[in-house]
Amino acid sequence: MEESNINSTKANLFKKAFDIARHNPRVPVLPVHQHQGQFINSGNPSGPPLSIDINTTEDGLEGAGFKYQFPQNQSGGQFNIGAMYEPGHSTSSPGFFPGETIENEVPMNYRVNAGYGGKNWGINWSHGNNKGHGINLNTNMQF
Repeated sequence: MEESNINSTKANLFKKAFDIARHNPRVPVLPVHQHQGQFINSGNPSGPPLSIDINTTEDGLEGAGFKYQFPQNQSGGQFNIGAMYEPGHSTSSPGFFPGETIENEVPMNYRVNAGYGGKNWGINWSHGNNKGHGINLNTNMQF
């Protein structure tokens, strides 16, 4: 029963992302059947334009995030944005001695990021509560 709900939710998320991609005239679109669960010829070699990740456990939400890749521009570059959130929680694990338990606190964590990738270079910016913020610049030159 639960597996059916997960598959149904996953199919609905793929359908919604596919509908968003359909509004972009530069992306060639083929019909996606409900049972497929993937994008065919979405125009994006690294996957669908919108990806959503939701991780849950028996106790509730463990983490959620998204990434959206904008369509390529005329020069072949592509913008992307994303975010990730993990609520704080506590866990307990068995201790060294019999009957002992160890309580572990996992702090809340978040990260937002944006980037641009061109043909030979890319730049990414990210900010989060654990690692602060940073900027990465990548280049690829061939002679």
